[in-house]
Formats: sequence, C-alpha cells, structure tokens
Amino acid sequence: MAKTAYDYRQGGIGLPTTSTLDKMLVLPRVWVRWQINYLQGAPAVLCIAIYFAHYLGFETLVDV
Repeated sequence: MAKTAYDYRQGGIGLPTTSTLDKMLVLPRVWVRWQINYLQGAPAVLCIAIYFAHYLGFETLVDV
C-alpha cells in the first residue's frame, strides 16, 4: 500500500479525473495498481520465507 501511495504522490500513477467516468474508475485503477505492486513484491517475500525455512530445516517447521 505504501508503494502505491508513493507512486501516486510522485506522479507515477496518472489518474485522470476530467470526466465522470474517469472519476468513477479512480478506485478500481488504484486497486489494480496495488495488486500489481503486491504481486511484484510477493516473489521476494516467498524467496526469503523459503530460505529461512531451509535454514531452520523443513522438518523443524513441519514438527510444530
């Protein structure tokens, strides 16, 4: 969410609000942008989690 807000403040997200339709589509556009940012960050988090699980040992985590 912070990345989406940062992109909006820096002008990375162009949200036209000239017509009524554009104003109605602002929320879906922001939501789609948030989903894209989320999916771009998810592989990094997944890799870190797998690396940590490997470091601890997968058997240790399964035994809980």
